[in-house]
Amino acid sequence: MTRIVTEDGQTKEKTIDGLSDSGLHNHMRDLRMSRKGNCWDNAVAESFFKSLKAKCIYQHKFTDKQQAALIVFAYIETWYNRKRQHSALGYLSPEEFGRNLNKQNIVS
Repeated sequence: MTRIVTEDGQTKEKTIDGLSDSGLHNHMRDLRMSRKGNCWDNAVAESFFKSLKAKCIYQHKFTDKQQAALIVFAYIETWYNRKRQHSALGYLSPEEFGRNLNKQNIVS
């Protein structure tokens, strides 16, 4: 059972898709890619957060959460997702990869 606190402060116990806490734990354990603590499970996320911290977070002194959210959003949308070279795209930026893909589609 999972305890849920409602808006009026009452506590209710519910199952998630019919699974008890132990059943949910076993189900989630089966979804894991490998053993707990294996660094390959989170390699993509860890790489992203390393880049985010080094190239954005540590470069600014934020005055409030809103400013931080705007700067992080701008970094992700203008640099990380558009211009940064991705190894999965043959070390091209997503914009370059898209242009090359469009050129190939036009020629085909």
